[in-house]
Amino acid sequence: MNSSKLVTFLIFFAAPSHSLGTEYRIKSASGIGKIEIDFNKIETSVKWTRLGEFLEEHNSLVDPKTAVTQYIDCKIGNIEQLTHDTRLYTIELPQGYRMIVPLGHHVSITASLEGVY
Repeated sequence: MNSSKLVTFLIFFAAPSHSLGTEYRIKSASGIGKIEIDFNKIETSVKWTRLGEFLEEHNSLVDPKTAVTQYIDCKIGNIEQLTHDTRLYTIELPQGYRMIVPLGHHVSITASLEGVY
């Protein structure tokens, strides 16, 4: 198989030693395999001596075909009626989560509804 067609995801799990803002920037140099992630500190006057603690599965490569689906608890922030049979749901992610879904990809949503089996 042509190596340019292979797709994997790098898992980065870390518990930062200080609070981070919600904005970040990712830069990559695919030719050399370098990834740089810039985070914004909330307390700009604090000098960090380390990033934090790396968590289980940190720095591992995952094939998306064999990746395990993980769900997180979210809240519905807003429901907007677009047409008679279409609604736009705004989902509120927990603090610190960010989800970027490329065009043509999808998100699986499950729900527990009272009175429905």
